[in-house]
Amino acid sequence: MLDAYRQRKRKRKPRSKSYRFTNRAIVLLCTAWLLLIFFPHPLFAHSIRVAEFRIYSDRPIPEEISEVIRDADSKLRQSVFFDEGETFSIFIAQDGWRRRLLNPRAANAFGAGFKFTGNTVLNRCDIGNDMCFNDRPRFNERPLHAVIAHECTHHLLASRLGLVRYFRLPTWKNEGYCEYVAGGSSFEHDRGMRILRTGRSENSPSFKYFTFLLAVRSALDDRGMTTDELFEEDLDFESLLQSAVNGS
Repeated sequence: MLDAYRQRKRKRKPRSKSYRFTNRAIVLLCTAWLLLIFFPHPLFAHSIRVAEFRIYSDRPIPEEISEVIRDADSKLRQSVFFDEGETFSIFIAQDGWRRRLLNPRAANAFGAGFKFTGNTVLNRCDIGNDMCFNDRPRFNERPLHAVIAHECTHHLLASRLGLVRYFRLPTWKNEGYCEYVAGGSSFEHDRGMRILRTGRSENSPSFKYFTFLLAVRSALDDRGMTTDELFEEDLDFESLLQSAVNGS
């Protein structure tokens, strides 16, 4: 058997230089991309530190960022998961190619946080007017400080619960609580309630997040549950959502 293996090995054609070059190029590109995911700083020429927030941008950062961060920090401090020693790295990618490079799965969203790196990449922002935008046709703007609070709450949850438990959370608890801390959803509240009261739905991420927010509010505000109970107990999303609709 060993002789047969050696014979087959001798019969194999040596791999060409172009094949070896292509493989090495792919490995180098993948390595470079992973390094940028963890350390995207070279792609952002402007930076500033405000309190425990490090802000990076591919455009000059106006002084109004201090007020935006103050409002985001105020919301985060209302969460029981807030830690005075926590730091946040926010990367504002006004150019689409940066978002697609750093966040290919959610380049059109308001923003996305990377739990393994602690970085948050945001979509286009108008810092002076405290606005953040996404690339979807509707419900494509919301206050920048709310987006920052939402994404940073994800990091607080991952830090407090641990990555394994965090990734096992039901989506409605995870996203709903982040919307709860942020103070609202990008979906218009009255419109959402009208849709739910008629038993209808809408196929949009904004509407889904709106329903997640309602369920979390129902648990925390209406039923008086603690945040720990929200994440530890086996709760029924549909019943919480229906309670929110009926009680409003």
